[in-house]
Amino acid sequence: VLGNPHSVNPSSTAMTVHVERARAAVLAWFNGTGRYTAIFTNNASAALKLVGESYPFAPGGRLLMTADNHNSVNGMREFASAKGAQVDYAPLTRPALRLDLQAIDALLAGGESGGEPGTRVPRLLAYPAQSNFSGVKHPLELIAQAQARGWHVLLDAAAFVLTNRLDLQAHGLDFVVM
Repeated sequence: VLGNPHSVNPSSTAMTVHVERARAAVLAWFNGTGRYTAIFTNNASAALKLVGESYPFAPGGRLLMTADNHNSVNGMREFASAKGAQVDYAPLTRPALRLDLQAIDALLAGGESGGEPGTRVPRLLAYPAQSNFSGVKHPLELIAQAQARGWHVLLDAAAFVLTNRLDLQAHGLDFVVM
């Protein structure tokens, strides 16, 4: 018999051991041990909601999403807008439906500073590693490109990790949902 892992009794302690083993196994699989924390949610949508609610969006800040994000990612615009952050969408090329890397580069370059002198306002890029809409795999190199410009990156890896290996240490993501 297993109990609530948030309680302190023998059955709950046994459940806590199982949860922590599962958390460690997930982090080991994605090479995230030591740098990342695995948080279990009902689904990726619930994880995205946690990020959206807790991210420090502010006036002058930005949320940049891609045109082919899952609807759950699109919902983050409400959290950003409510806190005064600007929301932008990066376009796709046609007919290939790949990210328009020149347009993204220009959007990432816009507003590289903000707020008080010497400070940066929070900026978040959210994009799918693999589009749920088209199946196109987007370049993971975009992570380092955005971070080099002071952006945080949220990668929606839900579709990607079903058939691909994601190495968290290699890509240094700020947030990943799956």
